[in-house]
Amino acid sequence: MKYDFTFYLGTHQPNWLWNGGALGPMFVAAHRMKRKSAFPASTVPFALDSGGYNHLLREGVWTTSPREYAEHAQRIMVETGKMEWAAVQDWVCAPDVLAKTGKTVLEHQQLTLENYFELQHLAPRVKWVPMLQGSSRDDYLRHVEMHEEAGVVLEELDTVGIGSVAPRQSDDMVVKLLEELHGRGINLHGFGIKLEGLRKNLPFLKSSDSMAWSWHARKNGGDRNGQPDAEKYRKMVADQVTKMEEYVAYEGILEFFPTGDDA
Repeated sequence: MKYDFTFYLGTHQPNWLWNGGALGPMFVAAHRMKRKSAFPASTVPFALDSGGYNHLLREGVWTTSPREYAEHAQRIMVETGKMEWAAVQDWVCAPDVLAKTGKTVLEHQQLTLENYFELQHLAPRVKWVPMLQGSSRDDYLRHVEMHEEAGVVLEELDTVGIGSVAPRQSDDMVVKLLEELHGRGINLHGFGIKLEGLRKNLPFLKSSDSMAWSWHARKNGGDRNGQPDAEKYRKMVADQVTKMEEYVAYEGILEFFPTGDDA
């Protein structure tokens, strides 16, 4: 069995998009993409993150207007040539962010949905990825319903982001939630879901991103800013995916060739 899964390697160094050292898809935050001259053509496909968690935790509100973000994302898309999609300016529902903004989960969900429509209006050429936000299972399912009521058929979209799950990506609630959403036919991108989370959630995801390579490199005496160490992590993820594919195939074989007591 082969999983239709893409891993986007996170980076805080945008020049990795065009320096020739990247070996696959990349993931970079919009605020890192600052350049007065034109961006060089990217050598690999990549996705653009809005950087919502850090921005809201620092400011308590989006200080970058939707128009500014839309224009910036469109410029990046046009000049680099390989931007696959961009995340909306979501309102993250992590406890520390909620404490900073002083808003409720429902308010964050509504603002995230409104931003999706506004960005689509401002820059329709950009492939904007909507974001499901929440804290509990019921929160996320409510946000799905909010999209449906607004006319967004999530099952018809190539990619739908799910946020505020990274710190608890291996928790039973998150695993069951991802399985449930996958069962509805929603193509999920797991923001911040790294190697640990993929061991439980891979079958339910279309894609994920992570910068966990930096921590991993530091822990193992590597270079936390080094591209070779980052690419080692990409290979670790690829190897894990292969192992899971082989395991599923092996389990399938056992169904046809029962052993011992099952014979």
